[in-house]
Amino acid sequence: MSKNKKIFFYTAYIAAVTCILLYYLFPSDMIKETLAHKVSQANPDFSVITGQASPVLPPGLKLQDVTVKRFDQAIVDISEIRIKPVLLSFFKPETIYTFTGMTGDGVFDGTAVISKKKSGDRLRLNINLSEIQILEIPGLQDFSRYRTAGLLSGRIDFDKSRRPIVNAHADLNLADTVLTFPAPVFGLDNLAFQYVEGEITLKGRRMQIKKCTFNGTQLDGTVTGTIILKNPFEKSTLRLTGSILPHSNFMAGTGQGIAGMLLPKIKSAKKGLAFKIRGTLEDPRFSL
Repeated sequence: MSKNKKIFFYTAYIAAVTCILLYYLFPSDMIKETLAHKVSQANPDFSVITGQASPVLPPGLKLQDVTVKRFDQAIVDISEIRIKPVLLSFFKPETIYTFTGMTGDGVFDGTAVISKKKSGDRLRLNINLSEIQILEIPGLQDFSRYRTAGLLSGRIDFDKSRRPIVNAHADLNLADTVLTFPAPVFGLDNLAFQYVEGEITLKGRRMQIKKCTFNGTQLDGTVTGTIILKNPFEKSTLRLTGSILPHSNFMAGTGQGIAGMLLPKIKSAKKGLAFKIRGTLEDPRFSL
């Protein structure tokens, strides 16, 4: 064996042994405990439980079976998330991380930018969502009496610059959405929509629905307004208004009595029936 081949062989051998040792000696428990501590330190209401943590190449971290909880209630279950630093950013004022993950039979990816300035305390997140089944997101189901299924896609931009102010902007859309009522509403057990599209902003505790349009098998419509976030989240108050254009199958499903009451309003309304939603997230009140 030539000298060059021996050098290559031993170098490859040492590299392989090093990688194996790093993998098996990786401080998985310490990483999981540190992550849980950081989340709890940032907000004591939240906690993170991680099933497994392991290194990946290019240099990064893979977390599996991650559950984010608020108090003792699960908000989201993430089957896997991979986090990788942008190495050159370690030498700059802000450290950048990229991440990809899977949840609700869909995927997400994005970037996290963390300021190194002690006075800044700034975090920016950009998250892209693709076909995530919201029926499998506990945090979107448990606070409401209405069972909702649909594929969520879109983008969320999150900016936390100074405590406790949080700003966010989201462009989201839902496909193949079904909203099931705990008891019939206007004689209907559920509403089905081909798509729902919306733009939402958040400043502090004020969530503004700047626009939301929906197109369904029973009705089309729009919604705008404000949600004032409260603790607990399901107690957040609703101040929403909008309009709906019922289809013929909606009228047929409501029964003759309700249809007879709505028909004159529909004929006189050029832009659809105006409605209001008041109450809370867990108990919304709908009125025409």
